[in-house]
Amino acid sequence: MLHILCILLKIIGILILVILGLFFLLTGIILFVPICYRIEAKGKGTLRSLEVKMNFSWLLRLLSGYVCYRDKKVDWQVRTAWKQWNVSKSKKITKVEIKPQNFKKSEEVQNEKEKKKPEKVIEEIKIQKNVINKEEKQQSEIKNNSFANKFPKFFRKIKRIICNFCDKIKVFGEKKDKIVEFLENETHQKAWEVVKKEIIRVFKYLRPKKIKGRVRFGFSDPYLTGKTLAILSICYPFYANEVLVVPDFENDVLEGELNIKGRVRGVYFFVFIFNIFRNKEIRKTYKNVQLFKL
Repeated sequence: MLHILCILLKIIGILILVILGLFFLLTGIILFVPICYRIEAKGKGTLRSLEVKMNFSWLLRLLSGYVCYRDKKVDWQVRTAWKQWNVSKSKKITKVEIKPQNFKKSEEVQNEKEKKKPEKVIEEIKIQKNVINKEEKQQSEIKNNSFANKFPKFFRKIKRIICNFCDKIKVFGEKKDKIVEFLENETHQKAWEVVKKEIIRVFKYLRPKKIKGRVRFGFSDPYLTGKTLAILSICYPFYANEVLVVPDFENDVLEGELNIKGRVRGVYFFVFIFNIFRNKEIRKTYKNVQLFKL
C-alpha cells in the first residue's frame, strides 16, 4: 500500500510541476515575446492618394496580419496558425445570359394586354388618380400647417436648453472652490506626478526602433498648417534627424514616404499597471474620487 501511495504522490507531483512549468512558460511568452510591426505610408500629393499599410507578427508568425488603407477603403486580415479571418472576401457574382428574344416576347404580351383593356377600366384608373392627387394636396397642406405650428415649440425648447445650461454654469461656479481644493491636495498632486512619470516611461519603451522618411504637407488654411506643425513638434524627439518634415503654407498638399519599425512587449504594460497599483497616493486618490460629490 505504501508503495502505491508513493507512486500516486509522485505522479501528482509531476503533474503539478508540469502545469506550473506550462503556466510560467506561457506567462513568459506573453510578457517577453515581442509583437513586431512595420508601417509604410505613401502620399503622392493629395489626401486621396494616401496609402498606409501596417504588418504585424508574433511568436514566429503564429499570429500575424495586416491593416491597409487605400483609395479611402480599409482592408485587414488576421491569421492564427492555420485559421484566417479576412474582411474583404471576394464574392462570386454569377452572370446570367439574357436573350433578346425574351424581351421581344414580353413587350408583345404587354402591348396585347394593353389593347385588350376596356374603356371603363381606363376611366376608373383616371378617377382613382384624381382622388389620390387630392388626398396628397390635403396632406401637404396639413403638414405645412403643422410645421408652422411647430416653430414656437422649437424656440421654447431652445430657450429651455439655454436656461438649463446657464443654471449648470452657475452651479459649477458655486462648486468651483471644492473642485480646486480637491485637485490641489498634496496626495492627489503626488499621485498625478507618479502617473505622468509612468506614462512617459511607457512611451519611451514603445518608441519605434527605426523610423525614416520625408513628409511635405500643407492645407488651404495656413493657420491649420501651423497648428499641425506645432503638434508634430511635440513628437520631435522621437523622429529627430530621421524624418524630414517640410510644411507648405501656400498649397494644399500631402506627399512623401514614411517607414516605421518597432516592437511591443507585454512586460511594459505589466510594469506600468504594477507600479500604478502599488503606489499609496494613487490608491488614496482613487478612493477619494469615488467618494467625491459636488
